[in-house]
Amino acid sequence: MSEAELSKEEQETLGHKLFPSVDLLLRAGGHISPNGTEEEYYFLAGHRSGLSNWYRRYGYSLIFNENAYAYLAPQGGLSSGSPLSISDMVAGQSLLVMVLDPKCLQIDGTYLLNDFYLKVEQILGEDGMYRLVDKRRSAVKEKLLRQVKERMDQSLRRLARLHFISLDRKGERIIIYRAIQRFGEQVAALTFDPEEAIRQMIEFGKLVWLGEEPDEEPDELDEDDAERAGAADEGGL
Repeated sequence: MSEAELSKEEQETLGHKLFPSVDLLLRAGGHISPNGTEEEYYFLAGHRSGLSNWYRRYGYSLIFNENAYAYLAPQGGLSSGSPLSISDMVAGQSLLVMVLDPKCLQIDGTYLLNDFYLKVEQILGEDGMYRLVDKRRSAVKEKLLRQVKERMDQSLRRLARLHFISLDRKGERIIIYRAIQRFGEQVAALTFDPEEAIRQMIEFGKLVWLGEEPDEEPDELDEDDAERAGAADEGGL
């Protein structure tokens, strides 16, 4: 598209120093809120019209949620960027439950990583944890907890890249941004009890992201899975 086809407002917006980084974050599925990315959020708010017109040309809508966070979505209503995995959804919804629980909030406004692990374990239950890591119930409990923790650590890093949260330098505390409330868009319609709503949603098959069931994330094959995959390949399946 040539510069002549752009409005003056769009030209000024696209020429702003923050546009390239904000554009990349939004198109990757990132969420921008004033308590996590303050400068970027107020850039979006101040250039809302020009940015909305720009993204509309390509079939996207710039959404400003009433809880003060913004994100990009195709006009069909689905989320932009890569779909979140089930592990990401479990992490995000567990973080939301922590926000709704005053006992989890620390004096400095952060949340403890260990409290997050406990909340995930509490919400999923033992059966849910086995299902999350796709392990037989005969697996040793300590190994199960370690694998769930590894999954959650991966998901926390992904949610941090998308600006739902950030982690402190020591990796012991979580700073949760307003955008985490996006995980509650499914909760409000279910029940006034947030924890009960999350428990209902984390029965796999009911857990959704913007009305769509997320695809399973590709996992590394363990030895048993690798053997079964190899046998299937040899059989021509």
